[in-house]
Amino acid sequence: MKHTQVRVLEIAAEEPIARNALTHAGSHGDVLVRSQVVGFKKIKFFTHENVGDGKLELPENEMHTTSYWLTLERGLVESLPFFVGERQSGMFGLLHAMESVATLLLMCDGATWGRRLASGHPRNGRMMLPIRSVRFEEIASAKMKEFFEPNLYLYDAYPAGLGSANHCSALMSC
Repeated sequence: MKHTQVRVLEIAAEEPIARNALTHAGSHGDVLVRSQVVGFKKIKFFTHENVGDGKLELPENEMHTTSYWLTLERGLVESLPFFVGERQSGMFGLLHAMESVATLLLMCDGATWGRRLASGHPRNGRMMLPIRSVRFEEIASAKMKEFFEPNLYLYDAYPAGLGSANHCSALMSC
């Protein structure tokens, strides 16, 4: 298991896109990615049976790289006619689709990319809060805010970046 955080350091370009009063923005720039492996899982070959798991205490890794991210504005998220868990699943699917399209159109290896779904606006310079799965009890007890502004980050998985993320803005606007 690995925990990853993304912080925007500098926005190189931002392109707001509005359709029917629902907006989202595509941006690219420099980011700081922090990741830490905190656990492992042992599984059997072929059957994928869970044999065991454990916790790890490894040092945190920091990487300065480039990223393309898509910010879904609150109005767009609120207009989706689905439950919170379904919205989050759809956003993870969209992020996976972004990675697949970028890999195909840029003709690069899938290992070139790292991806992260986080909540919070990238302009504030803070670490983005990771999106986590939601339990029904939390929604029912109103302990959580239902609506958030998710950011879908697709970043170069190598320090200083390979430049692939800079080309994503042209690809994703098509």
